[in-house]
Amino acid sequence: PDDRHFRRERYDHLRPRIEAIKAEERARGVFRVLTHGAIEERYGFDTIVRAIAHARRRVPGIQFRFMGAGEYLGEVKRLVDELGVADCVTHLGFVPFDQMVEEILLADVCVVAVKKNAYSVLVHTNKMFEYMALERPVIASRLGSVAAYAPEGALLFFEPGDHEDLAAKLTWAAAHPEELARQVTTATRMYEVLQWEKEK
Repeated sequence: PDDRHFRRERYDHLRPRIEAIKAEERARGVFRVLTHGAIEERYGFDTIVRAIAHARRRVPGIQFRFMGAGEYLGEVKRLVDELGVADCVTHLGFVPFDQMVEEILLADVCVVAVKKNAYSVLVHTNKMFEYMALERPVIASRLGSVAAYAPEGALLFFEPGDHEDLAAKLTWAAAHPEELARQVTTATRMYEVLQWEKEK
């Protein structure tokens, strides 16, 4: 990510608003799950929706919000209706950059659900690092490319395409906010080594 835009301190002016919203949502038991970007089958949006349907049995306040557009959006919406989770899944479409950042900052956890294929095992996704740059906890598919770089405790991994495993990790995350905060600290150290200002 471009370090000029994806730096947590750049958005300190939003902190009072974010904290007020989060305090109100915690009181109602809301647990926000977020992802953004191209809505394509390979990015596992269906895996997330199925996981939300599974996890809501133990996390009634779970809410999945996602931004972006793509060829797979219609299929995702059909799955939302089929599983009866329209009340806890929100598609925001394209939003202004500042709103996107605010949505990320409001998330309790961000999900990178890339499916396993011959290409995905060789690469990283940019949004994973955007979440790290904004100091949000990440649940990610356990792909060799990512696991090779991530130190122990930086990410919460699930098996690619396995919605039950993702649901289990979401359920755990909802119950362990202090552990997630420690994960962010570890991920931030990882990001500081790999950030663009150094890698370019």
